Amino acid sequence: MRRIIIRDPVLSTRTVGTQGPPGPVGATGATGATGAASTVPGPTGPTGPAGPQGDPGPTGTTGTTGATGPTGPTGPQGDPGPTGATGATGATGPAGPTGPQGPAGATGADSTVPGPTGATGPAGPTGPAGPAGPAGPAGPSGPAGADGATGATGPAGATGPQGPAGATGPAGATGPAGPTGATGPAGSTNTATGTVDFGYAASGEGDIASADIAAPWVTETSQIIISVAASATADHDPDDPVAEGLIAYAGNRQAGVGFTVYVRAPHGTWGRYTIHATGA
Repeated sequence: MRRIIIRDPVLSTRTVGTQGPPGPVGATGATGATGAASTVPGPTGPTGPAGPQGDPGPTGTTGTTGATGPTGPTGPQGDPGPTGATGATGATGPAGPTGPQGPAGATGADSTVPGPTGATGPAGPTGPAGPAGPAGPAGPSGPAGADGATGATGPAGATGPQGPAGATGPAGATGPAGPTGATGPAGSTNTATGTVDFGYAASGEGDIASADIAAPWVTETSQIIISVAASATADHDPDDPVAEGLIAYAGNRQAGVGFTVYVRAPHGTWGRYTIHATGA
């Protein structure tokens, strides 16, 4: 620390300047001589942290067995067990024989006071013990044993009968139309038309009628299809051939000329019907 000395004896007020910055640090002085060894021990340093635990050492050999110690004192007596159930009372044995009657006492002098009662005779011997009573009731059942292991699975049962058929499902959607079939051969152009007459009702109904049909295309082997036309005639409506059940067929073929048509009425009919024929 710097000291400021005022040498002027005259008391006056002077302004002290501010302290300048410290000068540079001087060089380190020479090491002093080693001091004498102190007899006072320095303070104990703090305890260092515990080192890691070492690996366990090998197991030592088993020591010899020590001598058997003295027997300990007998423990206190345990609490008495519960009293067992009282057995059933056995049957009463037969009565023993009656002992002999004691001697009669001396006759006392006539007195109004009764004499003392004679001593009781000795008791007869005890009869044999009766048979043992019946056994007491059975004790309660013990706890149920543990469940046994599950048995092996038995074989599969036989397959049952087939159940009834289920209801029919709804109709499926209509499939696309198939391709158009090939065009069939042209129909025969060999035709013929005629009339058969069963006669008039006034003369009675007939069951067979025939007519010769001109057909130049006919041969002896021609296949001829005959039909009674469902068309009106002078005698019948269009539905009469069906109502009458008429049956028509061809016969008596003559090549280049024609054939004979025969029409049968199973129930009889009358009048005229138109006939169509087609053949080859």
